[in-house]
Amino acid sequence: MRFSAAYAEALKQAGEYLFNKSLQGSTFQEQENWLKGAEFIRTRRQAMIESFGKHFDQRFAQAQRRQSALLSQRILDFDASQLKVEQHDVLEVGLNPAKIIDAIRNGSWSSLHELTEWFRAELGDRELSPNDMPLGPKLIGGVASQAIEDQFGLPAVKEFVLSALCRTFPELVNRVYRDLATHLATHLATLPPTGAAAPVASQPGQFEASKAGATSEFSDAATFSAGDEAEAVAASRAASEVLDPWLSGKRLPAFIAEFLGGPWRTVLATIHQQHGAFSPAWDEALSTLNALMDSLRIKPTAEQRSQLMKSLPDLVRRLGKGLDHIHEAEAARRPFFARLAEYHLKLLQKSQTLSAPTPPAADGPKVAPVADAAAATYSLTALQTGTWLEVRTPQGAFQKLKLAWISPQRNLFLLTNTLGERVLSLGADNFAALLREGHARVLQAEPGKPGAIIGGKPQFRKIG
Repeated sequence: MRFSAAYAEALKQAGEYLFNKSLQGSTFQEQENWLKGAEFIRTRRQAMIESFGKHFDQRFAQAQRRQSALLSQRILDFDASQLKVEQHDVLEVGLNPAKIIDAIRNGSWSSLHELTEWFRAELGDRELSPNDMPLGPKLIGGVASQAIEDQFGLPAVKEFVLSALCRTFPELVNRVYRDLATHLATHLATLPPTGAAAPVASQPGQFEASKAGATSEFSDAATFSAGDEAEAVAASRAASEVLDPWLSGKRLPAFIAEFLGGPWRTVLATIHQQHGAFSPAWDEALSTLNALMDSLRIKPTAEQRSQLMKSLPDLVRRLGKGLDHIHEAEAARRPFFARLAEYHLKLLQKSQTLSAPTPPAADGPKVAPVADAAAATYSLTALQTGTWLEVRTPQGAFQKLKLAWISPQRNLFLLTNTLGERVLSLGADNFAALLREGHARVLQAEPGKPGAIIGGKPQFRKIG
């Protein structure tokens, strides 16, 4: 149940990650691929969880039995006359679980080693490797991969889902490993000392009896650790509540989105769990996040640019202090801080360019911008599916697009061209900015309808 719960939470986090990536893709193809992965998880998450539980029960039942027991009970016997060659499509390519197996192994090495010692003693196999032990990465990663493979969908989409799962699943598996190893060491006291000889192989049925006893005792440990698990869930939710507004609907630089969705999410969850939501450490983490996001904005005045330059060393120090809470290695931090410095340099250069006088614009179509932010937001609220718009392309021309789909929360909008092909996927803030800055305008065949252009200015009527 703990592993299934971890898989469910990992799928949820992976879906959020893929959806956020879809809002940050630099090309339509990238946005579409990420969005398909998020949709795959949203529609098939429960089926994948059920499939995970089914495959786990099957594989664990076999993995916990010694090889000698398998042979003695003739489980490996088969009728050679029944062997046949199955013809298959050579183009059929399944998911390769190797990367998620490696991710789990690398993310849980210490607790995995402790747990393996107990299984070596229990199974009488001193050569048992951590990767191959009954609850090892090979079984967990293989089951996680198979649960995805069982679902109907394109192989490329499943690969996106598996890659996203590699980011979220290992840490959750490690928590289960750590709790189980602690329980076995403190409650069962069966972990042998280092260098101890392998125990004598148990008699048939002895392992099953031992396992039954362990199950009854483990129920107490589950109760004992339920409080810690509840705190971890609450901490994860608190981190999501802080970060999701930044990650949803905002076109952040990809490396910033990855940093927020990965290390900084872990920082917030760790601080919340260890110190609470009213601690100075939590306040400092939120303040650091706000400072980071403010540093990514255009600075139109010389005074603002000067203030940014002075604040950057302190910002780097505060980010590093936050990463100390999760013991992030220096080698892992260095690439992020290098990219952050490069981004700030480009931002300052762009800010200085934008602050210079703008030359007269060349002749071309002129679009009357929406008067202010409130009007832009209202126009976004009034838009309905089927509305046609003109949107400025990166080349400066205008393209006629149709609003084909709006998410239930109205935080994601999909635009298609006249052929029905997807062209843009926009978050609410970005869409409102296009309307406000005159890079998009609403078209309507009949004047007087919501969003109709009359006299060059958008006219709206209240809906509902």
